[in-house]
This record gives sequence, structure tokens and C-alpha cells, in this order.
Amino acid sequence: MSGVGAATDGVTGDVDLTADTPDLSAVVVGDTLRLNGRADGINSTDLFEITDVDDDNDIVTVTPIPGTLTSGVTWAIGGAFATITRGMAPAADDDVINVKNSAEYEETLALPRLSSTVIQLRGYESTPGDTGMAVVRAPAVDSNVITCSVGGLHNWFIENLWIKGASGSTTGSATHPGNADGLIFRHCRASGHGGNGFWVDDYCRLIQCHAHDNGGMGFSADTDGSFHSCVSVDNDGDGFRTQTGTFEQCVSARNGGDGIDHWSTSGMPLVAHCTIDSCDVGIRLGNDALAPPVVVNCIVSNCTTGIIGPANYPARVSEHNCVYGNDTDYTDFSTPIGEVTSDPLYVDPDNNDWSLRDTSEAAFGGVGVDSAPGSGPFRAQSPAIGALPPVASPRGALLPPLYPWYIP
Repeated sequence: MSGVGAATDGVTGDVDLTADTPDLSAVVVGDTLRLNGRADGINSTDLFEITDVDDDNDIVTVTPIPGTLTSGVTWAIGGAFATITRGMAPAADDDVINVKNSAEYEETLALPRLSSTVIQLRGYESTPGDTGMAVVRAPAVDSNVITCSVGGLHNWFIENLWIKGASGSTTGSATHPGNADGLIFRHCRASGHGGNGFWVDDYCRLIQCHAHDNGGMGFSADTDGSFHSCVSVDNDGDGFRTQTGTFEQCVSARNGGDGIDHWSTSGMPLVAHCTIDSCDVGIRLGNDALAPPVVVNCIVSNCTTGIIGPANYPARVSEHNCVYGNDTDYTDFSTPIGEVTSDPLYVDPDNNDWSLRDTSEAAFGGVGVDSAPGSGPFRAQSPAIGALPPVASPRGALLPPLYPWYIP
């Protein structure tokens, strides 16, 4: 719905649309009105939230209040929402909800329904060439941001969101379980939460995500989670933790707990092409193994213990890993194959670049991996050990997505 004759009085929030005699019967509170050419709307845009509708007199009341008297303004209602929650509410299977990255939203996003196919929620470019990452902040201290109250497989694909904690948070998390099954996060970021960063339930996948500076764990899956090309740094708890799952091309560094804690090895856990530095235990594999866990092409450095294997499973595979600077390299793990024990020569770890210098022995000490068992979309075939390929010079702080080996 649109027109060309909107008028404002510069004092109230009333917008007079009588010049266009629109039918406002379908307009509801929470819809948005665009007033072309104005910049005193939400977050200094031309977008205003409708707070009251008078269909008889063709007037809508909006917030913020348009601050100057104008007439003959091009206008449109529909096609945009003032909050992410309003956009999510009517979403049906196969819908895409675009979140403009020009504003910072403060709200809790409760996923409203299950999907039998996929519903996409994604930040998008508001200016050509920008990152497209929209910012969502917890609305109150200790609030969780993305929550699920309906049980079942959600099939929501969430992309390009930076989920921030509220100042002073001690327990809130970017995502919170309690039915958070079947979620996929790609190129999302979680920081500043008093609790965990990404915290999900079962059958969830996280791709090219970044968790940092959280009071709990960076990534946690209560049951089954898989993590691909993710970065977890400077969190107070574990970098990654799951009951069972797969880790491919991930970085876990300077976390207060373990780098990767795969606390129950039911199934066949795979940890491939990961870099773990300056954590408590680098890679911890729990008991109850149903198949031999595999750790291949990983770097574990400067940890209290490098790799702890499941004591109850005698056949454990450790191939072409680099262990360096740990107080103890292995506990309950079989004799490694193709091990590298020299300094991995990170390019600039203080500035979050764990790439290897091209003079590193680990840069060429790995083994090609193609569709390793349990790997899903894993296609890394580089001979380098660790999550990142060798480079000749520093590239500055690295954030996902960074990894040319990974094919989503």
C-alpha cells in the first residue's frame, strides 16, 4: 500500500493520508510506514512504527514523531517491520526474513514455530559491499536473545547476526536451549554474554561462526552438535563442548576451560584440521565410545594437557597432529602417527591470526582428508596441519568466514 500525499504536523505522531484515500482496514499496530526523504524515523531512517490506525479518517499515528511539518510526501506501508520479532511472526515454510544491518535491535527472538522445510532469518547488505551482519542485543541484563519454546525440529537457518549481551550480564546467552533442535547458524557472532555464547540442543550445525568474550562457553550443544570453520576465543569456559558431534577447521584459543570437550564419545567423534592454543585441555574425548575417535591434522599447543582420549576404548586414532608446548601431550591415547612436535609458528596469535608461517613444519606435515567418516560436508585436502593454511606474512585479526578449504 502506498501513496504520494502524506502530511505531518511536526508536533504529533499523526500522519494524514487523506490525499490518497487509502483503505487502512488491513493495517495493524506494529506495521511500518515509510516517509520518503525523511531521516527522523527509527535509527535515523525513513521508517516509522505505526502505533494507532484510524481507518475512518485515513490517519495513522507513528513513532518516532516526525519533527517537521510536511505535505505531499511519498509513503508506503508494508514490506518492512520495526522489529525482527514482527517479521518472524508471520513467517511460513521457505520464507526468508531479511534483517537490515543499519540498525541495532534490542529484543528477544523467540522462534515462533516449527518448519517442515527451512525458514531463513538473515542479516543483509544495506549498502553494497558491507558485511551484511545485523546486530541484535539482549534487551535486558541476563536476557537470552534467541530462544525456543516449541519442541521439535525447528529447521531455522540463521545467518549474518551479531548477537551481543547486555552490559553487566552474568548469565544470559546468545542462544538458549530448551527445545533448540534443528537449528543452523552460519556466519553469526556471539559476544559479551555473561553465560554461554552459542548454546543449542540437538541436531544443530554451526558454520563459520565466532564466539568471543563470553562469561561461559563459546559454543555448547547439549546433545548432538557439529561445528565447521568456527572460532572461539577469550571465553571464560570451554571453547567448544558437546555430548557428541564433529569439529572441522575450528579455532579454540585463550579459553578458560578446555579447547574442545567432547564429553561423551558415543558414535564416532571426528576432530579434524582444528587449532587449539592456550586452553586447559586441548581436546578432551569422554568415555562410552561406540567407535574409535579420530583426531587428525590438528594443532594443540600451550595447554596443560594436549589430548585426553577415552580410557575405555583401546583403538584411538591420532594422525598427523602437531603437539607443542603442552605440559603433557597425551593421556589415554594410542601412539600417534606422523606426529609433529616443533613450534607451529603461528603468524600473529596475539592479534587472532593462527595461520602458520610458511616455514612451519606443520604447514606441510598433514595428510589429505577427503570425506572422512562422519564428516558431513568436510572436503579439506590441504597437507597443512591446523585450521588455517600457511601464509608468508601477517594478515591481521581473522574472523569467519576465512577458510577456502571448507565447502558449505
